[in-house]
Amino acid sequence: MKRGFLKKGSVLWLIVLIGALLLFGCDSTLLGKDDSNDGTNGGTTGGTTGGAADSVAGIWLKVFSSPYFDYDGPASSAVAEAMIMDIQGTAYTLIFYYNVEQVGGNRGTLTLSDGKLQLAVADEWNSSNYWVQAAPNTKLEFPYTISGDTLTLTVGSEQIPLTKTTFTQPNAFVGTWKAGPQTMVFYADGTFTFSDAAYIPPRTESGNWDASGTTSGYLRKVSTKINGNNAYEGALAPYTVIDSNNIEITFKTIPETKGIATRQ
Repeated sequence: MKRGFLKKGSVLWLIVLIGALLLFGCDSTLLGKDDSNDGTNGGTTGGTTGGAADSVAGIWLKVFSSPYFDYDGPASSAVAEAMIMDIQGTAYTLIFYYNVEQVGGNRGTLTLSDGKLQLAVADEWNSSNYWVQAAPNTKLEFPYTISGDTLTLTVGSEQIPLTKTTFTQPNAFVGTWKAGPQTMVFYADGTFTFSDAAYIPPRTESGNWDASGTTSGYLRKVSTKINGNNAYEGALAPYTVIDSNNIEITFKTIPETKGIATRQ
């Protein structure tokens, strides 16, 4: 079933710690406008009028089970198995992921009015794995409700519940991790560096990271520099902390493939 989503970025992800490890991919895409829905989808709490309300601030996560979430791209359909909507003040970023990789997205500003999220899209994620300016006056809106930690978006006739999720920098991740020629350093300030000596010269990346739990959850990263060049590649990977020196990370979900990162 097509959900009428807008703008699909090309699929790209890279960086697994050899033998099965850390992934690093791409981010973002967004819901299409559906004027046929009057917003009376019956959630616990409706929207306020004007501005971005505190009620929708935060990071909202949805993981889809099979069948996954189909949305329309510019030339063909795309599939997402997870989405994150990150709302901070009046700014939002909406990202779609498939097989751990970022596959599309957009970002801009958000306001609330009459039970609808109104999105003014400033940038879209493109096939070069970076943000490009959206067409002028690209605006989207869709009904929403909030009940506790659940934000429910209505897209056409379908309701999509997202769970408010806290992402931090758990101490369990902070430090240096290695597998084969690949090394990842997670810093407590939310930045990371990565190098892969299997490349000549070695491939390098840096950017930002966070995770959703101390023992298990989702590792989220965005590479903002790759081999010294500006980039925007994101990934969302399930993980389990085995002990203080080993973390199991899912670097592919279809089929599920896991690897172990070892602390140095």
